[in-house]
Amino acid sequence: MEKIFWRRLLFSQKAHLKSLAEKSSPHLAKQIINALEIPLHKGMPRHEALKYISFCQEDASRNETLLLFAKLDFNRVQLLHQQGLCHLSCWWKDLNLPSKLPYIRDRVMETFLWMAIIYSEPCYWRAPLMLFKINNLMIVIDDTYNSYGILEELRLFNDAVQRWDISALDDLPDYN
Repeated sequence: MEKIFWRRLLFSQKAHLKSLAEKSSPHLAKQIINALEIPLHKGMPRHEALKYISFCQEDASRNETLLLFAKLDFNRVQLLHQQGLCHLSCWWKDLNLPSKLPYIRDRVMETFLWMAIIYSEPCYWRAPLMLFKINNLMIVIDDTYNSYGILEELRLFNDAVQRWDISALDDLPDYN
């Protein structure tokens, strides 16, 4: 019963906001419609910031200094992400795993995007780099389990990974 109440309340609020958008100025209507489509807390923070910057540019009563700082901050974080992606692409390329292990998925861009979404603030610029490396190595291990090897070989591989000892490589089968 309580769920039905909340659904009806939410529906009535959305209907009220839609009617308010129809009566508002085009600038405000665009903001209301955008908020109804994707609420701020469900969007990617940096993408939402870019949308907000574009909304502020259209606002006649905007604060030019604040708008300039918002643009500079957005560009600075974008540059940090570009540098991070460049660093991680080179790291992945230097590992040369896709040529050594042709069955693994090459998911550099996808993984970086997820890490950048999780840690979107510039003060956490190292966290996505570390998580990217850990996540891509986990993808390699997952692909090895899913696509390659028989049960006994995978048990040996699992033991080697759990020991985290370079001498465990001697126990693994040679696939050359």
